[in-house]
Amino acid sequence: MRSETAVIKVLFHEKNISRDELKRMSEEFRFFLIVNNSTDEMDNCFSDLSNIIILNNFNHNGLAGAYNLGISYLMHTNPKYILFLDEDTPVDQIFDLLNLDLYDSFISKQVAAVAPNYIDSISMTKGLHLLLHRFSFKKIPRDFVGISKVSFMINSFSIWRYEALLNIGNYDELMKIDLIDTDYCLRAVKMGYDLILNSNYIFVHKIGDRISYRFMSREFRSGNHGPFRRSLIMQNLIILLRKHFRLFPILLVVVISRIVYEFMGIILAEKNKVQKVKMSFIGLFNGCFASIKS
Repeated sequence: MRSETAVIKVLFHEKNISRDELKRMSEEFRFFLIVNNSTDEMDNCFSDLSNIIILNNFNHNGLAGAYNLGISYLMHTNPKYILFLDEDTPVDQIFDLLNLDLYDSFISKQVAAVAPNYIDSISMTKGLHLLLHRFSFKKIPRDFVGISKVSFMINSFSIWRYEALLNIGNYDELMKIDLIDTDYCLRAVKMGYDLILNSNYIFVHKIGDRISYRFMSREFRSGNHGPFRRSLIMQNLIILLRKHFRLFPILLVVVISRIVYEFMGIILAEKNKVQKVKMSFIGLFNGCFASIKS
């Protein structure tokens, strides 16, 4: 299965990839594509290694732009699957997890993507996943072990059927970074695809620079993003709701809960509160009036 898989890895810092890692990846996978999303050009200093290409995206439209560039470039290689990797995913984890059992979840062409669960490297908690219905949702317990359908998953370490990616289309470059994977997954669900979480396998993943705080004797975590990202997150939450409310009215509850959670983290745990709150309201306004494609 690895021989039918192309890898897209988005880099923001050239130092976060080693020659030994690339050599091993080039030997195992059909194609290995590095999308450089820094503002500086990255030369293809690995041209002697087979099946490795470096594309310079210069952070044009964020992660969405990088993914779209990579997916488009891979059309001539005709892979069956695409594996998305963040720049901080250790290569040892990749080969520990990519065994036949993970690929076995592609039981039919209705399955667009399969992913292992993740553990946040800072809080050491597993990811929370949801299965949406029109007017309700099911929480997949963090300690769940097994296989479950979900409505969205993070892009890092997800394996997508390439044919499904071509059918779904480009990532939304208006959203740039935050929630682009959630939006893409919901678009896949709209088209009748299934997304499979295989929680028999987990990998360690860093979700930003989150900080923990306590409120009413409970522990919470805040994203600790800068003002611009705060604006983008709020904008994209509203865009997500506008795009997918018709299919999933329950998103109104999910999005409002997330907005409250974000404001609570800023006010109770983060620095530069006034600027972040201000930018968050600007993001909410922008999201209401952004021109979107449903």
